[in-house]
Amino acid sequence: PPPPSPPANGRGCSWPALLLALPGAAAAQKDEADEARRIVTLLLRGDTDAVYARFADAMRQAMSAEQLALVPAQLQAMAGEFVGFGRSQALGTTVVQVVEMSGMNLLAQVSFTPEGQVQGLAFVPQQKPKPEPPADNEEAVLVGPYDLPGVLTLPDGEGPFPAAVLVHGSGPNDRNETNGNTAIFRDLAQALSRQGIAVLRYDKRTYQVNQGALSLTQAEIDNMTVYEETMEDAVAAVRLLREDARIDAGRVFIVGHSLGGMLAGQIETAGAGARGLVLLAGTLRPLCEVMADQLEALGGDMAEEAALARALSDMDEAQARQVTLLGVNGYYYWDEARRDREDAFVRAGLPMLVLQGGQDRQVYADRDFPLWQAFAQAHPDMDVTLRLYEALGHSFTSGDALDSRVSEEIAGWMLSYGPAEEEEEEEE
Repeated sequence: PPPPSPPANGRGCSWPALLLALPGAAAAQKDEADEARRIVTLLLRGDTDAVYARFADAMRQAMSAEQLALVPAQLQAMAGEFVGFGRSQALGTTVVQVVEMSGMNLLAQVSFTPEGQVQGLAFVPQQKPKPEPPADNEEAVLVGPYDLPGVLTLPDGEGPFPAAVLVHGSGPNDRNETNGNTAIFRDLAQALSRQGIAVLRYDKRTYQVNQGALSLTQAEIDNMTVYEETMEDAVAAVRLLREDARIDAGRVFIVGHSLGGMLAGQIETAGAGARGLVLLAGTLRPLCEVMADQLEALGGDMAEEAALARALSDMDEAQARQVTLLGVNGYYYWDEARRDREDAFVRAGLPMLVLQGGQDRQVYADRDFPLWQAFAQAHPDMDVTLRLYEALGHSFTSGDALDSRVSEEIAGWMLSYGPAEEEEEEEE
């Protein structure tokens, strides 16, 4: 899943892409929004030396002054002439600013260090949330307290169908979990529906914020946790399916990718009412610990940030709220670290299918998968199936598409389970 600021592509530059980090929580000050507009204005006017003077050391290592000097012309070629500024949204110490251009609007994403230096800068086209052209077997739905737009993919036939809710990894993901040329949630929805399974996928709350379609209050930003960012909407999505007469209410499964896999047990214990859990590249470790591993792997100037990530779980709440980690308030990570992931899976008590890619560079086959093996051994009474795909990475893709072996594994596993109530009656 992409972080709030996409990787550099010749049109700008950004901080390192951390898969389980940068959710877009916590508050930026008003002066940071003003500073973000000032940085963008200087850049679009061609005063790149003034912008470069504001760069933090890590940014200077990522992009030279000569490379930055090319950006204004590239932006003009892509989007036309500068017209003005639209609305802005504070996401941590990152400001997402709508930049109105004559050809298309851009989203400028500017992140600051506590000292006011620029530690992240990117420009991407503003993708107005648009309903996908519905296929014959798809219909639009609204999910959760913010009416997040999504789509329900239905199999052929009358039903009632078993169903799956797809839960995103971290970052502001759309309903398809689009990342470059890949869209693994779209691929999975289409593949499962062909096997007789209905699938609900929806835009993540932070995606709608990034697109300017949803505004959060300052209190909501200050106090955002994984519950508000991910879990609350996932619970609502499962309940939405369970209330649909076309869906078998006793056979709704949660399919979580990355952060979504980490939280699947907690989503169930929060009241979802699922039949089983599918975890793609999930982990039992705290988010800040995994993030520290990723930062250490990047090397360079990331050592200080990695040490901060490792220290977060030992802080108290007041200390964590004073910390900013790559533009995000430390409270978000601190809160997540205090959630007992293993206990939630045990309390959920549901069948689990755990899938891991051997080439995953965000959740590690040699570090995280053994924890799942130990979990299964420690809880022999639980129904836990483990699968390791040696040649696949974090997104389980072959080329740009979800590997068909993964979708077939998930479909076969789901279809092997009837409603829990019926199975209990058969055992009696």
